[in-house]
Amino acid sequence: MPYYTRVDCRVELRKKWLEMSVLASIFRDHWDVCGEAVLGRLPPGVYKAAREVVPKILRCKTEASGFASLRCECGHTEKVPFTCKGRFCPICGPAAAARAAEAVKGRLLNVTHRHMVFTIPEELRWLFFRDRKLLKLLSDAAAQTLLEVVDQRCRARRVLPGIMCTVQTFGRALNFHPHVHVLVTAGGLQGTRVWQPVPFFPALSVCRKFQYHLLKVLRKKFRGDEKVLKLLRRCFDRYPKGFRVNVMSQYPNAAMAASYCCRYTGRPPISESRLADYEGQQVTYWYDDYRTGERLQVTVSAQEFLFRLLQHLPPKYSRTVRYYGLYARRVRRPLFDVVEQVSQYDYTVPRKPSPILSWRERLLTYFQRDPYRCPQCGARMELVAWCYPSRRSADETNYWRGRTKQERQADRGQLSLRFV
Repeated sequence: MPYYTRVDCRVELRKKWLEMSVLASIFRDHWDVCGEAVLGRLPPGVYKAAREVVPKILRCKTEASGFASLRCECGHTEKVPFTCKGRFCPICGPAAAARAAEAVKGRLLNVTHRHMVFTIPEELRWLFFRDRKLLKLLSDAAAQTLLEVVDQRCRARRVLPGIMCTVQTFGRALNFHPHVHVLVTAGGLQGTRVWQPVPFFPALSVCRKFQYHLLKVLRKKFRGDEKVLKLLRRCFDRYPKGFRVNVMSQYPNAAMAASYCCRYTGRPPISESRLADYEGQQVTYWYDDYRTGERLQVTVSAQEFLFRLLQHLPPKYSRTVRYYGLYARRVRRPLFDVVEQVSQYDYTVPRKPSPILSWRERLLTYFQRDPYRCPQCGARMELVAWCYPSRRSADETNYWRGRTKQERQADRGQLSLRFV
């Protein structure tokens, strides 16, 4: 076994941090060759998003994305490249998921939450693959179902629960499987002075109501399309007990609930640990089959693997997390003060937002690396300069500098087309 000094260990950690992930290597090895073929199989909204996201993944942790130049007293200098901050990037994704969970935790009441998963039949999935805007209807139908179920449980007076819906499109095998993870408070605000617990949700009623609300909005959306309407009528007859809804475990506080439902919000559909083999042309990954409990391996070409990943990319400006009931934006803040007074839970409402981390603190928190620590002597290095990539060409920069503020505002639309 080789002997490593403390300096050697720091150097090895530095190399490991700079080392590209396997997912990023697959993109870099095959995107130039088969990128257009993969993009051609994607729906329009995902196609546009992939055009922007993939170049960021290829530049992540390289000097092309910018870097910080540092210098140590011992004479050592180095450049620490920036990450792309993309939520679909295999390197930045876990950090984005952690930030999303921290932000969501500040929006949830610190009460018991029930976790439910709303799914749709396989014959309806192609509709959502073709038009990702339908995912909002899926989230709305799940929320409307729970609002009605809670109302039925407390008929004396309306009860308003807090609901958070997180839409996911991928299954364990990387197949397209749209479903909604829902966190709902195990209770709600009744009137303005009573917190009413709701410990039980009838499974059959939830399944049937979800089927009714989803197919109702889909029939309205596809009015005039006889092929789709025939499919929707068949789904009413084929599933007399409603669409499948899994009532999962419950979480005693907001932190546990937020961390579970947001752990896949920012990162890619598959983690590095599930990649069993990549030999340059084919990719082998594994998943646990929830029906049999067995661990299965899948081997596909790199082009097919890239398609299976990118088909789950959310379109630009789309929202994967939505809030309803007590968590809706228009009623959240005034009603939170009421809940804090009438609820039996201590410290119900989150107090302070999470502090904004500096560049060094982010690397320490999410990548366990101190960028200011010298890999040679261990001393603290000094920051020399920040180097950012230029977003404009020299001609474009000179053009903008020669225009007045009014001229720049008037020509902004033309310039956006001229400098694509």
